[in-house]
Amino acid sequence: MNARLDEEWSSFAAYFEERGDWVTQGLLPVVRLAHNDAILRGLSPFQSLSRLCFGRTNGGAPEAEWPCIEVDREGRFFVFDRTYPSGAEAVLLVETASPDEALRTLKQHLPASAR
Repeated sequence: MNARLDEEWSSFAAYFEERGDWVTQGLLPVVRLAHNDAILRGLSPFQSLSRLCFGRTNGGAPEAEWPCIEVDREGRFFVFDRTYPSGAEAVLLVETASPDEALRTLKQHLPASAR
């Protein structure tokens, strides 16, 4: 991993560890797993409301056409095929209580160039 991404992920994970709101605490298990994943830690993490998104840019908007993970107050994870609806509504790929399953599904739907 390059030094910039390593620092970015460390700061991002620390932010989630320190925060106490339901969103960051709900996404924390996914952030921890993603931080240690060889593919995902090579991407920039981005939080948008209750969603964990990924992209190639540092601190910028996530890639709109990339999948993302959303959490609800009950701790369920929803993996969508895109970060934001753009033209068409985002398609729900999976609903699960397992952070492992959520990340596995997200990684299966990343663009080939990101894998």
